[in-house]
Amino acid sequence: MMNMIMAITMFAVSLVISLMIFNMLFRDKKGMRIALNISFVVVLIAIIIAYVTLTK
Repeated sequence: MMNMIMAITMFAVSLVISLMIFNMLFRDKKGMRIALNISFVVVLIAIIIAYVTLTK
């Protein structure tokens, strides 16, 4: 159980780091940044749902 929590945490941290890098790369392209942020939110919701269903 602890390994799963650690794996989800590390995945979320790497996702945040990649989001920050992509936002810096595409700082002039507003449409690309909006798409990246929306996909980030979708992935975070999927992580939360997976965590809740796996810990039941």
